[in-house]
Amino acid sequence: MLRRSSSLAAESAGLCTAVYAQRCGYQAEVLEMHDSAGGLATSWHRGEYTFETCLHWLFGSNPDGEMYSRWMEVFDIDKLTFVYPEEFVRLETEHGER
Repeated sequence: MLRRSSSLAAESAGLCTAVYAQRCGYQAEVLEMHDSAGGLATSWHRGEYTFETCLHWLFGSNPDGEMYSRWMEVFDIDKLTFVYPEEFVRLETEHGER
């Protein structure tokens, strides 16, 4: 008997659910209303501005941490390059004031 599983959203939790469902023998289907996966792990441009809603901090990104090995189960976290910017966010008024 074929077992099926559906995840409603192609964001990190939905994609991880599909990975584990397939490992447990389910036929996994991921449903996403947008044209690309990622959920809040995406960014977009409007004019000269970039709106980055991606992961500003990934729990488990430290290779010495316990969560790192769990990330290794679902994607190649060791192939990511982490960037540590001096400025994480900047808000300005319409007059350029900070």
